[in-house]
Amino acid sequence: MTPTTPVRRHQARKQTGSSSSSSTTTGTFTAEATKEATGEGVPLIDLIGGDALCDALKEYGLGIRTEKVESETVTVDGSFFSGI
Repeated sequence: MTPTTPVRRHQARKQTGSSSSSSTTTGTFTAEATKEATGEGVPLIDLIGGDALCDALKEYGLGIRTEKVESETVTVDGSFFSGI
């Protein structure tokens, strides 16, 4: 989980004239960080969590390769083997 501190750094940068800001993590943002980034009276910061980052990398073909794979699930039937 990404804590509040990096989000506060982005807000400080935006208050110095930056028109936009985003923070990206390979994980997730804490509820406190999300609240800090979207709160009233503070510059809005786009938070890009791990799932959104992976989706964007896939969508734009950046650094990844996708391959469709057929899968099969095998379940052992315990009742079949209990009589052996």
